[in-house]
Amino acid sequence: MRGAATVHGVFSSVLRPRRVPAVRTGLAVLTVLAMTAACGGTDLGRSNYPRTTVTRDSAGAGSAPDGPITDQAVATSALRTVDPCPLLDATTLAELGTPGTQSAFGLDKCSNEVKDAGGKTIRVSLQLGDSLSGAGKDANGSVEGLPQIERKQDDATCFVTAVTSKEPDLGITAQVSYQGGDPCRPGRVVLQKVIKRLRDKPAQYPQVPGSLLAVDLCTVGDDAVMAEIFGGDVKKSPIGLHNCSWSGRSPSGNLVYRTGSAPTPDGQTKEVDLGGGMKGYSKSRSKTGSQCNITWLHRQTKEGEGEIVSFDYNNYTAEASADDPCGKALKAVKAIVPKLPKG
Repeated sequence: MRGAATVHGVFSSVLRPRRVPAVRTGLAVLTVLAMTAACGGTDLGRSNYPRTTVTRDSAGAGSAPDGPITDQAVATSALRTVDPCPLLDATTLAELGTPGTQSAFGLDKCSNEVKDAGGKTIRVSLQLGDSLSGAGKDANGSVEGLPQIERKQDDATCFVTAVTSKEPDLGITAQVSYQGGDPCRPGRVVLQKVIKRLRDKPAQYPQVPGSLLAVDLCTVGDDAVMAEIFGGDVKKSPIGLHNCSWSGRSPSGNLVYRTGSAPTPDGQTKEVDLGGGMKGYSKSRSKTGSQCNITWLHRQTKEGEGEIVSFDYNNYTAEASADDPCGKALKAVKAIVPKLPKG
């Protein structure tokens, strides 16, 4: 599910669950061939779905492109507003078998299941803006002109990623689970079709005034304030499509956008004034380290639901009593709130 609940008006249509030993010689060889023929000649263990039209250039073969990635269709700014679930419909999955109904997870991930020709299940999930954490340098092929990383976790699970950004390392990942079949082949099929569809007017989330959907959260932090909190050598980096992190010598911070239920006070939170008429809730997250989270409702979409923002401050090398984590988190948030769009 995306966030914690359905958001009316903006994401109501996408936050509901949417269902998305070796044979040696002679007689042994003849025996195997005869048994295969008697069973109809179909090797269901290898691949049950119909023959695909994936070309050699688009299926991960060849060397990975090493130049800059300039395709605007897969740029981070373009992917932020794309609804991933329509990309996992029958148009993309029909070549693999009979698809089910999409299920959404957050704003940028969706999954679906396919029944292949032999009745086996192919489980597919699609992640837009997948953080690769340096793995972008490990590309071992290409797909639709983009560097491709293919990693087989085990006999039934494969991750196939198209690298969409090198600084930072981000990509689009198709994860496939296929018991009894080769999981990498359907992963390549899905990824190729998804990239083609991203270049041809993909489905978009509704965008309304004041929404944070299209915002690069790394642009809303005050650099001077962040340097004061995290140190002069602080570095900021996007995490996925809707997060941003700041890291210093020891402390770090993370700004996250999601949709779901509005935060409410409880016995562990404290209401704090964020300025500009905004209020949030702070919470110390550790008894052994210096950690604090501040969460607030940026924009209400219906009663009790809306667009939610949270900021985490973490310093595992300091004691909370001496570091004042919630004070530092509040200082960062008070500098962020005025830079967020208003409805």
